Amino acid sequence: MSTRSIFATLSGVAVLLVVVACGERGEPFGPLPPDLPVTVQGAALEPFVGETLPARVVALDAGVGATAWELGANVVGAPSDVVDPSIELIAASDGQIDIDAVRALDPDLILATPKTDPSVVAQLADDPAVPIYTAPAASVDDVVRSAQELGLLLGDPVLSREFSGDLRNSLDDATRRVAGREPVRVFVDTGFRIPPDPSSLFVDVLAHAGGLFVPEDAVVDGSVETFELERVAPDVYLATPESRVSLARLQADEQLNGIPAVVSERVFVIDNAVLSVGGPDVVQTINDLIDILHPDVP
Repeated sequence: MSTRSIFATLSGVAVLLVVVACGERGEPFGPLPPDLPVTVQGAALEPFVGETLPARVVALDAGVGATAWELGANVVGAPSDVVDPSIELIAASDGQIDIDAVRALDPDLILATPKTDPSVVAQLADDPAVPIYTAPAASVDDVVRSAQELGLLLGDPVLSREFSGDLRNSLDDATRRVAGREPVRVFVDTGFRIPPDPSSLFVDVLAHAGGLFVPEDAVVDGSVETFELERVAPDVYLATPESRVSLARLQADEQLNGIPAVVSERVFVIDNAVLSVGGPDVVQTINDLIDILHPDVP
């Protein structure tokens, strides 16, 4: 039986494009809210204060950029142009942010997350004229909170409340599909049997899809030994293309062909971008993962 593949992030993008492709939008000009400046907590040590409404936004993180776009921001630069092809790419092929490209776009607000390369943030922070909002992005709840805070920073408290509320309802609908289900034990191989960071947003997304990330005590950037993989006995084995893992290869491995994921032929190759999912795409990704982990759930 051949290895099956999913491309959850692409599915999420398809949904997103349906939402944003209906006609051109102008610059996000509108009446100033009466309570400027706006203060939000964000994910930095100090609360973020928005003094003015941003007219040109650059996102250093694709997920937060997608959220800002959905909220009506004029996103002129982002690491990916999947939301809209007119957005300037500010990242090289290896994902590294091009600081000169960011500055050339003359933003008046830069969006980052705690996972953004700190050296990039530090260099951009040298220009005090361009504020940097660090959006919380460690959990699904953070995605909702960042949407609410971004809406406030963009000057639309009503849209902030409506959008974040709709996002919360969609997330609740997704997780309700697996309510009461026994969690499925999942190992995720990004290559050399190195799982993603246990504290990453993806691991929380996996939990909302009814998955139990194993080994739960995985070391960041550490490879999981064969005996450990046998011990945690994953029911599902997810792997990126870079890992070069396949069901056939695992079946030929005398040490691993007895783990539940291999015996039940539940080995799936997922797009690498799924591991860095963020913003509104988390809803579709949760639903896609539910379809894999709990195929009998409607």
